[in-house]
Amino acid sequence: MHRRLLELQTESNPNPETEDLIALGARYTQIEEQWKLLNSEFEHLQERVKKAMQVQNVPETSLFKLTTYERKTVKTQFAELARLVQNQGLSLDFPVTLTQKLQKDLGENLEQLSVDIDTSNALRLTSKSQETNHEDE
Repeated sequence: MHRRLLELQTESNPNPETEDLIALGARYTQIEEQWKLLNSEFEHLQERVKKAMQVQNVPETSLFKLTTYERKTVKTQFAELARLVQNQGLSLDFPVTLTQKLQKDLGENLEQLSVDIDTSNALRLTSKSQETNHEDE
């Protein structure tokens, strides 16, 4: 029994160095479209259930519990915050992530700032069928 469990573990977590990419790709392609359809239907049904429970004022069924929670976001204009910090002599020293839009808005002024640049690598798996679909758009 122990040997069989080890075999099953090896089957479910094979060594990436010897992984059969053709077999993996075939299985991925086989279930990709089904997953997209199911996921879309799942999200649609989830929204319908939430909306129906809310409108019918049913907080709980045998399958679901609807929970309401409040999200609070506090926003202010950057110029107003900067003015307050300067006028009050506050010490708010923290890094600000400069999005591509902010970098573009700053233009050449960006060169006047001392910046730290963190670089990392991320992997994205895109199926060839998705690439083909996006090229058609």
